[in-house]
Amino acid sequence: MRQRLAAVLAADIVGYTRLMGADQAGTLRALQSFRSDILRPAIASQGGKIIKDMGDGWLVEFSSTSEAVEAALAVQGAMAVTAAFRLRIGINIGDILHEDEDIFGDGVNIAARLQSIAPVGGIALSGAAYDSLDGTLTPAFTDAGLHELRNVQRPVRVWMQHASADAPLSRQNAATSQTLTRVAISPIVGLGHAPELAELAESIGGDLLRLLNSSDWIWPNITSTHTGSDYTLSGVLRLRGDQIRLEARLTAELDEAIWSADFDGLLSNQFAWQDHVALDVAANVVGAVSDCERGRLFEQDADALSAQECLECAILEFFEISDDALASALDYVERAIACDPDFAPAYLWGVRCVLSALVSGYRNRVTTWLGRLPDWLERAEQAEGGQIKLGLYRAIWSYTKDRDTEQLQDNVAEALHRLPMDPDILCLGGWCHVWLGQPAQAIACFRKFEHLGKFNSLTMAMRGGLAIALVQAARYAAAAAEAQGILRQTREFSTPFRALASAAALMGDLPEARAAVGEALRLVPGDTLTELRARSGYLDTEVNARLFEGLRLAGYPED
Repeated sequence: MRQRLAAVLAADIVGYTRLMGADQAGTLRALQSFRSDILRPAIASQGGKIIKDMGDGWLVEFSSTSEAVEAALAVQGAMAVTAAFRLRIGINIGDILHEDEDIFGDGVNIAARLQSIAPVGGIALSGAAYDSLDGTLTPAFTDAGLHELRNVQRPVRVWMQHASADAPLSRQNAATSQTLTRVAISPIVGLGHAPELAELAESIGGDLLRLLNSSDWIWPNITSTHTGSDYTLSGVLRLRGDQIRLEARLTAELDEAIWSADFDGLLSNQFAWQDHVALDVAANVVGAVSDCERGRLFEQDADALSAQECLECAILEFFEISDDALASALDYVERAIACDPDFAPAYLWGVRCVLSALVSGYRNRVTTWLGRLPDWLERAEQAEGGQIKLGLYRAIWSYTKDRDTEQLQDNVAEALHRLPMDPDILCLGGWCHVWLGQPAQAIACFRKFEHLGKFNSLTMAMRGGLAIALVQAARYAAAAAEAQGILRQTREFSTPFRALASAAALMGDLPEARAAVGEALRLVPGDTLTELRARSGYLDTEVNARLFEGLRLAGYPED
């Protein structure tokens, strides 16, 4: 019998007996789909292991509470957009005992008791588990006080996360109103007799689902049925001795080959190999699909595009966050709205583009759209993320005008509470912390985004914010490295040049700092420190003074 510290997730279907009595065949179909399409990928993507499957309940082991909570939020978010059934989930961290593929101990018992008192569609977390979370996940939970749990000697502090109308993973719901590019991920086939091969194949599938789901224009789904999908990603995992090979293949409709590659590794080094391969495959898939979609959409007459196609063009343009790209994205947003005035996602993207252009310094190019912003905010209410995202967008828009810091902080806290795993919220919240002079909180948001939003269209904006926050935190070498990494991908985004200028100047490298200022002013002609403060709302704090002192030393114009 082995003992170790682990996070334990206990989940149970609410009213399972009643559901089976009402529709046994339908419930079993829904349960099978839930296991294959939601539960197992969510667990695999966080490195968890299902220890016990009771049919209507599960015990799952994770190496950390953060992994268990992220898996739980993903599962509950996905279930919030289907009426099949609801779950209660409890999570605890503690010592557990392993024996014959089962687990025992207080760590398990408390998780099971927490599950029984968890809200329907929500999560109950022990105090010990809550204390081990990172700062971006704690806002999702509220203190529910001390609880007496059956067969547990001492009262347990409990933290609750309730089901929300704004589900953490509402991509499935969004897909019904917005034609996202659909990528079907076939379950990876493991060819070999080693028991760990099937587990590895399932884990890679979960990683691919998580990585592709971080894109805000691709809708991935693990399924054996490819009907309705635009692209299909399939894979075969082969084992010979200690040698493993993943043969990955991406096809379009009618089995047209788009991309394929083989990835070799060692079973004895499977975890490091898995992380590398999943990221490499996902990056290739996103790149190949992006190229295909650009070729399909941008070669057409823009007047012939549907509202959904115009919005996809806007999203693809937005990735660069340059002056011209944001202006082009807004043109496509307007085309989408003209095609369908009730298409709510287009208004939400319009708001995002305008605010991004404003804080980046591209004010002149978006003047035409500024007057439409209040109306777009109102018309976007039915878009993905609902009122939570809109509340934060409104707060940012108000902050650019009236500098109501208290309202901005309240909206950031509420958004992180309700949508703690949403890349948009993490990026926007991180930037708000930058303006408020709170680099530790900003860096925490941006690091969480890095984990969750590898292929999100806000990636460049996030990385620019991270570079600025690192300057604020006096981590100049790290800030310069982050900025230079961005500039190796694009030299049309002004923020990394400002971060590099300040960091280099504060490290004493004035030639590089002045060169970076020159590039920043090329992209935002006539910019000054006064204008930068005005448009972005940097508060008068010590860390912001550090950032601006670096820019001043680098030769950034004062007025």
